Amino acid sequence: MPGQPDPIDGDAFTAAIRQIERAAAMLHEAIAAGRSEDVIQAAQEGDSCPLIIVEAANFLRDSGHQQIALELLERGLALDGPTVLVQHNYARHCRAAGQLLEAARWMRSAMLRNRSSAAMALELCEIELGIDEATAMDMVALAVDLRWVDPPGLKSVAHLLLRSARPDIAAVPLMMLRIRKQDDAEVRGTLSELFDRHGDFPQLPLAVRQRLGLDRIDTGITIKAASAHDRLVQAIGPEAIARARERERSDRWIADVDDIWTLLRDQVARREPFSFVRGGDGEGRFIAAMTPEFRTLLSGGDADAMLRQIWLNWFGQDVGEVERSRLEGLIHQLAQAFANADLVGLTSAAVIDHDVAHVGYRTVLDRWMDGLSAAPGQFYTDASNPLFLHNADPFLRRLLQGERFLGLICPHHDLAPRLGAYLGIHDVAAHIVPGETPLGRPEERQNRGEHFPRVFDRVMAEIDVPFPGACYLIGAGLLGKIYADRVRQLGGIAIDIGALVDGWVGINSRRRAFIELAANPLPSPATAG
Repeated sequence: MPGQPDPIDGDAFTAAIRQIERAAAMLHEAIAAGRSEDVIQAAQEGDSCPLIIVEAANFLRDSGHQQIALELLERGLALDGPTVLVQHNYARHCRAAGQLLEAARWMRSAMLRNRSSAAMALELCEIELGIDEATAMDMVALAVDLRWVDPPGLKSVAHLLLRSARPDIAAVPLMMLRIRKQDDAEVRGTLSELFDRHGDFPQLPLAVRQRLGLDRIDTGITIKAASAHDRLVQAIGPEAIARARERERSDRWIADVDDIWTLLRDQVARREPFSFVRGGDGEGRFIAAMTPEFRTLLSGGDADAMLRQIWLNWFGQDVGEVERSRLEGLIHQLAQAFANADLVGLTSAAVIDHDVAHVGYRTVLDRWMDGLSAAPGQFYTDASNPLFLHNADPFLRRLLQGERFLGLICPHHDLAPRLGAYLGIHDVAAHIVPGETPLGRPEERQNRGEHFPRVFDRVMAEIDVPFPGACYLIGAGLLGKIYADRVRQLGGIAIDIGALVDGWVGINSRRRAFIELAANPLPSPATAG
């Protein structure tokens, strides 16, 4: 028989573990500040943990306190019993043999001899589930306050907990991996299934749920949407790069920004109906959730979460509040907008190759486009080219200056007078629509859920093209593609410039890509000239 483990359990055990953690934090702070006296005090506070003793002794030796370092280590030598590694493994073997009380005692002893981790506390929790569930839940509460290290250990204990009487607890180590960005498709898929079964995990302690974000409705939506993306990548992702590269080798791809500008300028001169629309990962999410071809690749819960997430981002509204018939009508209108467009902006192969977080959504859009009956002579380009058009022709002044009319569909009241003054256009018609939720202005806090269908229906009815070839600039997200198609149907020219409308009024809605743009917005009407 082995020697006896440390005879400590219950509240005293939890208190001892927390004392070790406090001592470790005190030690690291003292070492960083070079305070030898505080290092000694930290070692005394955590003298049951060999790791703390060794780290303190090494610092004291290097600081010229060799004798004190030796005395610390001598006290450490008095810590009897087997090593932490042996204790830990013996506890695991006891558990496998069904000797749960022995397993719990030796696991506690191993934790007291070491800097404990969340994985160790959760391993003890799984053992305690067979002894006393209340103690097991105490270990869950302890785990979130310990170090979330050892990703393999967290994954391993998650598998154990999934097979236990409380599989909902497996969400704890899996969420730790997720928060530390050490998750993978397996972790996300398992979490998605756990959210399906356990909702907001009401049986977990509230403090644990709050610490891990399990009490927030968006956590489950985000994880399930990510799981949906994983499934899309597995099913259709491998073809993404090849498909994009093949498209870019074709004579229908316009790579050069100057060539796009020339195409637009020629269209303005001809006064013929024309639309330039763009799509990306957002449109891909909507299409995947609303199209049977792609929805069958996903679980129903993941597809619904993906749609719910993007709808909240766009409109700040629960998509469940929208009539299903309107959503089905919207996907049909979107298909018409892309099929009728003369120029379509899609994700380039270079972006797909690096943007692993969105490749599945972007591939959906590409594959969906292949199934549309596109207008004869449809061309393609990089969806990000409006920014490069602006860089080549700031605020599209050379393209549009002196036009008799300009239409705007965007969320910015002040853009029309500023742009009209800058371009020398006196007749500017502005259709103001609610902005996307991330803009975060007071307007967005007040008008969530207004854009679709109420404002959308009004704008579709009010769009007016006063003469053939009248130009509209549009920055209105998903619905902007449909507005553009409406302008084209009425004989106008529609250019989907997207978030450029934000940058033009000094709002950076695209992080690094828009830093320079937002720092140099359109001048006010008083200074434009």
